[in-house]
Amino acid sequence: MSEQHAPPPPVDLEDRVGPTDVVPTGHAGVDEVLGQLDELHGAPVADHVVVFEQVHAGLRRVLDDSAAG
Repeated sequence: MSEQHAPPPPVDLEDRVGPTDVVPTGHAGVDEVLGQLDELHGAPVADHVVVFEQVHAGLRRVLDDSAAG
């Protein structure tokens, strides 16, 4: 017995929320690192992981530096 399902409706990508501008935090080091997120605009999704990893590492450095200083 095979159960048939209707195909999912098409996705309208025009209704999707796109990237937004990064809101300044007031912390120069954090704002500088978050500025790297601008690289995501227009970049293929496959490239997003690398940018997120760079931003994560940069935020960790800023946090470590502020804890040490």
